[in-house]
Amino acid sequence: MKEREEKRAKTGYTGFSPEALYDAFLAETPRVGFWLDNTSLSPAQAADAILRRCAGVNG
Repeated sequence: MKEREEKRAKTGYTGFSPEALYDAFLAETPRVGFWLDNTSLSPAQAADAILRRCAGVNG
């Protein structure tokens, strides 16, 4: 996110950094539901991970 923001012509974050927002999100958001870190996954890999998790819950 930081790299993307540095390359943008406009500013999307004012008064806080993307890192601070991310850290607060992780610290303050309840872990309800299905969380998947798809940072290093392709769309197909993310879909497979979701389907595997659903099969484990429902199967």
